[in-house]
Amino acid sequence: MVDDEGTEMRSEVADEHPRHRIYNKIKARRGEKVAIVATARRMAELVYWVLTREEYYSKGGVDG
Repeated sequence: MVDDEGTEMRSEVADEHPRHRIYNKIKARRGEKVAIVATARRMAELVYWVLTREEYYSKGGVDG
């Protein structure tokens, strides 16, 4: 999203997402490029497990 002055605005909701926290944690220790790849790998693993178990994704873990 861009405001009237042409600068990019960020949503505070995005900072609360679990993968955003993972990204920021890795970025602080290892750098931006490593954080991007590590976050993408975690997302790929998540998709793999959902597809191989043929179940719906539950954000909160096993029960919810």
